[in-house]
Amino acid sequence: MSSWVHAIARHKPVDLLRRRGRREALNEPLDDLAEDQHLAAAPDEQPTRRDLALLLATLPAAQRGGVSVSVLKVQVHRGLKHLADLMRSET
Repeated sequence: MSSWVHAIARHKPVDLLRRRGRREALNEPLDDLAEDQHLAAAPDEQPTRRDLALLLATLPAAQRGGVSVSVLKVQVHRGLKHLADLMRSET
């Protein structure tokens, strides 16, 4: 049984490197791009910010702020859960 455990331990790092290699191959480093090749969208044109603003607008007023730090932590947790539920229901 110990040889089986050693084989697994030996192959785990190889599997990790393979997964990383596949993911890294999909990414183009920004350092290699010329300045005129960078995307320069205005903040209000960025889809992620727009989507986040729309999602935050769906939160109840009690979950948007104006409270103590401890209450805010609870509300952040509940708000994130609510947003995650919204995202799951849309997919």
